[in-house]
Amino acid sequence: QSSNVNNYNTHTTTSTPTYSNTRSFQRPYSAASNSTNTNAATENSSTKQQYSPPIQFETLTKLHSKNPSEILDEMLHADFQLQRFLNDNRMRRRYDWINSMTILLEKITQCIELRERIVMIFGQISKSRYLEGVYDEIGEPDLRTNQLRFTFIQSFLKVSNIFLSMIPHSAGGLTKIFERIELLFTKIEIKSSVRQA
Repeated sequence: QSSNVNNYNTHTTTSTPTYSNTRSFQRPYSAASNSTNTNAATENSSTKQQYSPPIQFETLTKLHSKNPSEILDEMLHADFQLQRFLNDNRMRRRYDWINSMTILLEKITQCIELRERIVMIFGQISKSRYLEGVYDEIGEPDLRTNQLRFTFIQSFLKVSNIFLSMIPHSAGGLTKIFERIELLFTKIEIKSSVRQA
């Protein structure tokens, strides 16, 4: 019987510190409830960001049929994850992604009366992979026609003109794109002149 008592005491003394250590990492019960709620909300927010669903190309294309103000609302919604779209590797390397984003940006520029909201989107474009992708794709010919993508270039120029009128100090991120477009059209003019000669 004495042996059983000793075993019970041994079990109790070894388990108590474990429970105590576990409790030491928890907020005391006497803490204010609003602080606890704030911490819980923060943890939930972090978890939501950590487990955000992957972005998909279809999310962009589904917006093409909507009117400009609806597109603007969708792109500014937290669930749209605009920053992730603008800086995704596919937005840097794939023409279909780059062109799709350009179409959406051109459409929202039709909502000039919602200038402040448009600026919220344009402000995220500078130094994005999207602009890097635009720079690369401007010089690439259309695979079907072997011609420059004039419609795409025209669309981006419309976007960039509104962009610069709203955020003039962001011109630096667009300069090299403008220079490349100018160079491409200069080459076309030279080739055209040579053929006529």
